[in-house]
Amino acid sequence: MSELLISYPDAFFFILNRRNIPGTDSERIRSIEIDLLTAEEHAIESLMQRIRPAFLFHLAWDTGHADYLSTPNNTAWEQRSILLINSFYSNGGKKFIGMGSSIEYDWSFPPPFNTKLSPVNRNGFLYGASKLNVARHLESLTGISYLWARIFFVFGPGQGASRLVPLIINNILGNAAPLAIHPALQRDYLSTFEIARQIRMMHETDYSGAVNICSGRSTYITGIVEMIESIMQKKATFSDKLFADKFDNPTLYGDTSIINKYYNGYEYSEQMFLLDMRATVAYYTQTTESSFVKKKTDESR
Repeated sequence: MSELLISYPDAFFFILNRRNIPGTDSERIRSIEIDLLTAEEHAIESLMQRIRPAFLFHLAWDTGHADYLSTPNNTAWEQRSILLINSFYSNGGKKFIGMGSSIEYDWSFPPPFNTKLSPVNRNGFLYGASKLNVARHLESLTGISYLWARIFFVFGPGQGASRLVPLIINNILGNAAPLAIHPALQRDYLSTFEIARQIRMMHETDYSGAVNICSGRSTYITGIVEMIESIMQKKATFSDKLFADKFDNPTLYGDTSIINKYYNGYEYSEQMFLLDMRATVAYYTQTTESSFVKKKTDESR
């Protein structure tokens, strides 16, 4: 949001959420309480008619880490996303910005994954198929401009405890089981800070279509553990069992040719990666300490 507030100093923003977000209502930001997954279609259409947004950033989806790849809610979100898209453009919308996923690609294919050349929809997961169906719906529409941001692997503040980076941090703090990490795994990780930056950068161009939101390189998972150990000055503990990944390809990363076409020389450097990881570690360690203090205080009452 901060990226958009800076980029569009004269714009008004409406945040659609299941619950009103405290502290967001201001001269430029309004929080609207609506459950997009369960709301009546006419309620969504009425909302679009009233707001008539120029741009729509669609981030909502079911991302519960335990079952997000197969939950039937993927189909429900696919249908709702298409409803939102149609309502947005029929009410004068200029550009839809949707959050796709690298899982749309066939991960058995050699990287880097390219939006034009790499095969898609062969991983067998409903999550990827539903995301891809939304992208194909956008592609089928004529006379529109859109951005379909295929996000690769993510780290940053606010993730659930089962995600990689908070899991490593909690392990080092002694609050999680020993890590089961395969030494061969390499993934294209990008911070939430940089994801916001890349999406904003591409949104400001005239590009329309799918674009990879990624670093363009793979990082060893063991290297991420070592980086966090160095930041925290503590060692992680490891299990004798190796992590059984859902995919056979040990190395996954995206192609950055589209963003480089518009921003010559752009890169998400290793130094930027380290700075974002430091900020992420600081967030989780402070959050964990605050939660621990609150729990102890509650127990003493």
